Amino acid sequence: MSYPILITFLIFIVFLGYFILILTHERRSLKSGFMSVLTLFSLALFAATVLVNIADLDPHYKDWILPLLVFGLAAVALGVTVFAFTLIIMFLSD
Repeated sequence: MSYPILITFLIFIVFLGYFILILTHERRSLKSGFMSVLTLFSLALFAATVLVNIADLDPHYKDWILPLLVFGLAAVALGVTVFAFTLIIMFLSD
């Protein structure tokens, strides 16, 4: 196992543990929401690290892994943009 995979996995486990700890004590708080976002982003970082390491193993894997990463990042960017515009529209219409 390479070190970047191990490091990102440990970061994900730490954030997940802290999120579970916060979730058991304060369900609906800003800290709980912030830790959920950090946990999801650390999971995405771990998944991207694993995919990039798989792509380095064999050049044929790059044919489908790199477009998958680009598609995933584009989907996240589109989702964030739609969410931001939805919040702005809801704020202006209220």
